[in-house]
Amino acid sequence: MGRNGRAVSAILLLSVASAVLHIHLMQKRVRNLEHRFSQLQTDGDEIAGKEAVLEATRLKREKTRLVQKSYRATGEVQHRRGPLVEHELRTANSKEDKLRTANSKEDKLRTANSKEDKLRTAKSKKDKLRTAKSIEHEQRIAGSIEHEHRMAGSIESKLGQDVIQTASEDTQRDDYNKLVERVLLRLTTVPDKGSETGVVNPHPYSFVINNPGKCENQDVFLLILVTSVVENMRQRNGIRQTWGKESNMAGLGIKTVFAIGKTGDVAKQTALEEENRIYRDIIQEDFDDTHRNATLKTIMCLRWASQFCANAEFVLKATDNTFVNRIPFMNYLQGLQNRNIKGLLMGYTYSGTKPLRDPFFIPKWYVSEDDFPRDVYPKYTAGFAFVISNDIIRPLYEVSFKVKYLFIEDVYVGLCAEKLGIDPTHHDGFYPIFVDVNYCGLDWLLASHSVTEPELMTKFWLIINACRRLPQ
Repeated sequence: MGRNGRAVSAILLLSVASAVLHIHLMQKRVRNLEHRFSQLQTDGDEIAGKEAVLEATRLKREKTRLVQKSYRATGEVQHRRGPLVEHELRTANSKEDKLRTANSKEDKLRTANSKEDKLRTAKSKKDKLRTAKSIEHEQRIAGSIEHEHRMAGSIESKLGQDVIQTASEDTQRDDYNKLVERVLLRLTTVPDKGSETGVVNPHPYSFVINNPGKCENQDVFLLILVTSVVENMRQRNGIRQTWGKESNMAGLGIKTVFAIGKTGDVAKQTALEEENRIYRDIIQEDFDDTHRNATLKTIMCLRWASQFCANAEFVLKATDNTFVNRIPFMNYLQGLQNRNIKGLLMGYTYSGTKPLRDPFFIPKWYVSEDDFPRDVYPKYTAGFAFVISNDIIRPLYEVSFKVKYLFIEDVYVGLCAEKLGIDPTHHDGFYPIFVDVNYCGLDWLLASHSVTEPELMTKFWLIINACRRLPQ
């Protein structure tokens, strides 16, 4: 048993020693593993750091590449768009820049007949009704001598208002019949193309608003007659504050009057009458203010000038969208006065213009052979602005009774001048299209058209005056 016990003990000791050794080896292995893990962790951190650096470097390079690509793309866009962008900037949204493109010869030829030509594209039922009304008017005034005699009293009362206005009421009654007799005598002694009286276009209208004493007992060098419509009060104020301002410029008296037809709008008429109470510069007759009655408005201007401002040396008839370069304009007229020029009808003249015979092309400006039988219009001055010398103001008005009515007012004035043997004078300074007055050196310009905004008119006026204050 003792031997067996010792054997068992030896085996146990060996097992314990083996277990202890195994535990030691395991502990050593664990320490080695822990050390290795620590190293691996350290190496991992280093690798992760390096990878992070590499990733950051890669991203930076990618970003740089993308930025460079963006710059290249931007450069291409700039290269491709550069001229276009520069052009767009040059022609950006200002009204003045847009209007500057109108200075080419093609635009001048295309728009040479003024804004009225542009307006000829309008087509409406109202124009047809106005045409019918004009035809009815012509039929009515083309009647018998009896009709003309009925109208004679009205005509002569208008012709004689420059005399009547200075007389007392009793004297007016006494003179009235004499004046009627005089005009009746004249009507029956002026034959014209088969008409026993010669009157084919009476002007049987009365003044609704008038300022007959505007030129009385004053030296008037220039009378400005501006044709307008009731609604255009802003345009009238723009003219009053700029080139139409009444003054004595170097002793040259200027008077301005606005000519308007009748409106059916009571509120607008009331406003017009109030405007006249403030400024005392409006005349109005009782014909409807329509497109086809534009000639009536011009005849009214001639009538008023001959009756109430016959002392004016010159008359400028203009539309309310005209700009006048006043100082060069007045200087030019003064030169004409010094040369004692007579029989003057001056503006931008047209010659060889033909009537529009197609009623469907531009209906607003259609002229039938009944309205005007000739193939070519006479020489005439553009209606936006023209000048008349003192000696032919009344003859033009009086001859209008013997010239068949035509609704195109500037052509009609040309017909009246032709009948008087007057040759209209052309002047390039009357420019029938828009001129952008944005620099000095425009003394060649006397008048330009299509300045519809009062603010633009004021701007041009300020520039013109600033140029004259600059040192020469």
